[in-house]
Amino acid sequence: MSPSVAACKCVVMLPGNGLITSTTCDFVLNYMPITFEVFGREVGTIMRIPNSAIKSMCAKCYFILSSHYIHAQNIQYASLANMITPSHMIYSWAFAKIARQRPKRIDTLLIVSGGFIPDVPTYLFFFVNTFILGTSQQLMWDTLYFDSVWSPYITLSHSLLLWPLLLLFATIAKQRLLQLFSASAFAHVVLDFFVHHDDAYRHFWPLTNWKFLSPLSYYDPQYYGTWVSTIDSLLIIGLLAWLSTIYTNTRSRIGIGIIILLYVAALVASIIF
Repeated sequence: MSPSVAACKCVVMLPGNGLITSTTCDFVLNYMPITFEVFGREVGTIMRIPNSAIKSMCAKCYFILSSHYIHAQNIQYASLANMITPSHMIYSWAFAKIARQRPKRIDTLLIVSGGFIPDVPTYLFFFVNTFILGTSQQLMWDTLYFDSVWSPYITLSHSLLLWPLLLLFATIAKQRLLQLFSASAFAHVVLDFFVHHDDAYRHFWPLTNWKFLSPLSYYDPQYYGTWVSTIDSLLIIGLLAWLSTIYTNTRSRIGIGIIILLYVAALVASIIF
């Protein structure tokens, strides 16, 4: 029986060499020639790659390379569809109500906006590339998200230097509204710090390119993404149910009820499918 051969396009991170995209990944058991290109220029064939060097983000496969063989496993990849921006906003909304039972409307708006603002560059990146430039989703999320003109803005929006400094300034200057906004954005970034693995941010750039590759992911089953997303959904449903008791007018309760139903439907769908 002849060994089976498979082919896939994957992304590999080699220490010191930056992002390398393979154009061919043909392999058989115990033999795996892999031809790599960097920005369209072939850099040679690599026969053995340590496991720790692999950062594959294929839409269909996740490749774990060992010194002798390759395994292909199903995996999801990061995309706009599984971002948890709504969760950040609802956490911020609930915090505004917990901190003060009857906060001013502007306070609530700024806190919720702070929970959203770090993801704004990512949404702009998605809409420009998808609807204006017509970029493929795989190229967009596998490569451009990490290495393009958008990368500095996406990185800075999740900075653990920028937001704490802005919060410190707002506190010293006694700018209460700016303080609420920056504190909420800072909380968003801190939460993201603990639930990103392959798509981790350079939180301390430009001082360093270091990334914390969390053992948890908000979407990737390889890193407990199923559990993290389920816990997140349950927390959000609970907070929304509590928020529905805070608001007395019918319109607000109906709106919150619709959001709860959407979260419940998404949670049930993720369990069934």
